[in-house]
Amino acid sequence: ATTLEQSKLCTSRVPTFGHYIGAESTLHFQSAYFRPLHWSRVNSATTVVVELARQKGVMRMKVSVIIVAAGKGIRLSDEGSFKQFLSLVGNPVLVHAISVFDTSPLVDEIIIVVPAEKVTYCRGLVKKYKFKKVAGVIAGGKFRQDSVYNGLLKIGKTKPDIVLIHDGVRPLVTSVLIQKCIGNIRKDGAVVLAVPVKDTIKLVRKSFVEKTLERNKLWSIQTPQCFSYDLIFKAHKKARADGFLGSDDASLVERLGCPVKIEMGAGQNIKITTPEDLILAEEILKRRGV
Repeated sequence: ATTLEQSKLCTSRVPTFGHYIGAESTLHFQSAYFRPLHWSRVNSATTVVVELARQKGVMRMKVSVIIVAAGKGIRLSDEGSFKQFLSLVGNPVLVHAISVFDTSPLVDEIIIVVPAEKVTYCRGLVKKYKFKKVAGVIAGGKFRQDSVYNGLLKIGKTKPDIVLIHDGVRPLVTSVLIQKCIGNIRKDGAVVLAVPVKDTIKLVRKSFVEKTLERNKLWSIQTPQCFSYDLIFKAHKKARADGFLGSDDASLVERLGCPVKIEMGAGQNIKITTPEDLILAEEILKRRGV
């Protein structure tokens, strides 16, 4: 692509919430998306502001979430179990992840992507836990990237402004992390959460160290990852056309030459991969009073 074409592609910006509030409004905002000027409690303040805006009919921005939980073949305990459906403090891992987004005042709709054989089961979970914002449960594809693309096609029918893509096996995401992601999308078309790595990382080839990487430049990437819909959809279409398979959604945006902004994540926002992760997640949730 030419420099001009790339510039247009990377500048898929999302208007700020304040853009939709008239100058005569008594609501005052910082430049940060949805963030009230004088209130310190982010969750309650954001809820009040969003509800006031909706009552005034000025809430025109749409935020959609794709929760990807279509992984197969990785089992932590019971034979035949998928890690996203394992019990965590009495509820499936996936349910914990859905709950945080379902109760967020910043989220309008949620699409859940699961293995084809688990669609009916997951729809039952949505009904059982009375999730209000789940607009669909759909089957995933062969790879995670295919599953996300299926989700993008589903939400594309209503054309959201913002898309958050989250791993269904990250049950410890918080409303603060969601707000941080969305809050910074106002000026950056792509925002991902990450934490600095703690360990020394070495590049290894055939069991021998080839190079020690500079730790101060390395970050461990988390989800949710937040994008303008137009940008992430174009990135996925380009990757499919080129036969490119990335390790995360941000990598698809990167290969277009578009900048991806890093925002500080949280050490507790872990991905359930091993039995030890499940034990740690249980302890964290118990300390949160869940």
